Amino acid sequence: FTIDRLDAGDEVTWTVTYTNPAPGPDGRIVNAAEIESFADVAGTSSSDPGGPQDIDSTPDSDFGDDPLFDDPTALDPADSHNDIGRDHDGDGDVNEPDPGDEDDHDAEAVAVGFDLALRKTVDTGVTPSPVERGDDVTFEIEVINQGARSVQAVDVTDTFDLALWAPFSTAANPDGSAVDTGDGDTIDYAITDDGGGTLTIELSGDALDPGESVVVPLVLGVRADLTAAATLENLAEISRFDDDTDPGNGDSTDPDPSNPIQDLDSTPNADPDDDGIPIDDEIDGTRGGNPNDEDDHDPAEVTVQLFDLALRKRAVDVSPTPPVAGTTKVTFEIEVFNQGSINATDVEITDYVQDGFTFLAADNQNTPVRNTPWTGADGDTAVTTVVPLVFAGRSVVVDIVLTMDAGDDPTERFNYAEISAADDDGNVSTPPPTDVDSVPDATNDEVGDSYEDDEIDEDALTPGPDTSGDGTVDEDDHDGAVVELPIFDLALRKVIDESADNVLAPGGDVTFTIEVHNQGELEANDIDIVDYLPDGLTVSPADTNGWTGTSGNVTITIAGPLAPGASTSVDLVARIGDDVVGELVNAAEITEAEDENDIPRDDVDSEPNDDPSDDDDPVDDEIDNGGGDEDDHDIERFEILPSSLGDTVWIDIDRDGVQDDGEPGVADVTVELLDADGNVLDETTTDADGRYGFTELTPG
Repeated sequence: FTIDRLDAGDEVTWTVTYTNPAPGPDGRIVNAAEIESFADVAGTSSSDPGGPQDIDSTPDSDFGDDPLFDDPTALDPADSHNDIGRDHDGDGDVNEPDPGDEDDHDAEAVAVGFDLALRKTVDTGVTPSPVERGDDVTFEIEVINQGARSVQAVDVTDTFDLALWAPFSTAANPDGSAVDTGDGDTIDYAITDDGGGTLTIELSGDALDPGESVVVPLVLGVRADLTAAATLENLAEISRFDDDTDPGNGDSTDPDPSNPIQDLDSTPNADPDDDGIPIDDEIDGTRGGNPNDEDDHDPAEVTVQLFDLALRKRAVDVSPTPPVAGTTKVTFEIEVFNQGSINATDVEITDYVQDGFTFLAADNQNTPVRNTPWTGADGDTAVTTVVPLVFAGRSVVVDIVLTMDAGDDPTERFNYAEISAADDDGNVSTPPPTDVDSVPDATNDEVGDSYEDDEIDEDALTPGPDTSGDGTVDEDDHDGAVVELPIFDLALRKVIDESADNVLAPGGDVTFTIEVHNQGELEANDIDIVDYLPDGLTVSPADTNGWTGTSGNVTITIAGPLAPGASTSVDLVARIGDDVVGELVNAAEITEAEDENDIPRDDVDSEPNDDPSDDDDPVDDEIDNGGGDEDDHDIERFEILPSSLGDTVWIDIDRDGVQDDGEPGVADVTVELLDADGNVLDETTTDADGRYGFTELTPG
């Protein structure tokens, strides 16, 4: 056709209609047009020698001499074929030739076949944020008809990893219907679990016309037993479509190349691995999009965040030392670790104040470094504090100061703390997060068998592995700390002086040696000792050791200091009564002792006092509590025998006063026993060897 006249600056448009054109192998028809020739106002044609010429193109009827006409379907997004005035070399002149295109020609491709695309996204309106273990994730699967023909039935295959996702829930995915975006037709859908992490979503009912789309919801649950944060992917792909409701007359699954029900730019199937490198939300296929992505296939991802807090407690300062009940302050460091991927807010810590400690509110109001105020009254056994924020991957340290009291255990003091509550959004109206490997509560777990000191990497819920290899799987949001106390331990041993001068006879003196051993770790001073003198024994006038009292319970104090590992002793000289014979038992015991700060101390393994009746079954000379003995108490058993007198009568041949060999005893000699006044008390005769003796004698 010919345009009669086109003045400078004018343009003209006309319409060309084709009926039932035959599409190419890609399902499109391509129509091209070019200016063949033109004439000036004088009638001279551009095709005549010397005729007018176009400044940036060559009018002719040869489509092959226009570079981009070699592939007229390769239309770029800017549609450069339609560019009739562009500054190609950046010099400011828009009236210049494009080295890749002549602007007196143009082509247009029109799709006339099937072209479906799929986009999969996460419905953020109903899916929790952040997504955690056990949460439901709602996906929106959008099927888009980009082609020129309607489709009546579409199948979508969805695949998911059962190691990350929970088994499919039919209850969460009932059959339903959705309204398309065009004429408002109703598209029915049904989701079937094919097993092994594969689902089929069937769309049926009204047709999905060109330009329309429909969205189908899919709900999948995140596994509740995930042990680490992870990115979970879910893939969906159009696996089949048809142009009617009768699959018997052919559909997109027919492999015959002449099958007319084929997608223009993708291959519908149920294979998630044959679609190149999927680009999220890409719906332009290989036509202007990424050649590695099929637009009927799309992934969607969610990052599962884990909430995981752990706690470690340690004693970091004890002052003054050695500890003094009611005076010594112990500072405990409580460190909260956020081992998850979610920031933790409002982390409540409960400290369980154990026997041997006292909580004083005045010591816990931001006084020590890093301390957070604690809530509790003086003497409370459970007090709390709140850490406002612990970032993921970080830790926060708080202190608590407790005063040491007498307690029941002289060797150590325990104290425990636990995370009793925590949040992730600071909103009390929303449910709190679930910790991955522990249960925040205000119950002191140390009474069970799962406690392990300083453990922050074990899972007591699954239960997880015993990472420390000690046979115990610990709950890591709870921990204890122990304060080892220096031991105060004295022992006493009582013995009889066995020298020749120590004659155990009525009216005589007996010397006892009382040894005190410091078996502890503290210096001992002012060691008070009581000696339980039995009837028949009194403190001898010959005693110069400083005992107080003369009979019964007599006492003495060893001033000290007595260093750890050292021992000392003190003697007691006792007078035996004139008429005392037989076995006697004498006991001694430590009644009290003080440390280097003059503080009375409880003994670790005995009870100092002046009560001899509470030391059952004493074992003589035992200083290590063997045989049920209390080692700060000891006894000495001894026997007082009546006096006797005797000798030998012999013939002293050499008159040296010594019976020598060859000097025989004399038999039948009468020997008299006289008292101090010369009175005869008894008499006897010598035996065949000249020996004689008097027994059962009383002193004097």
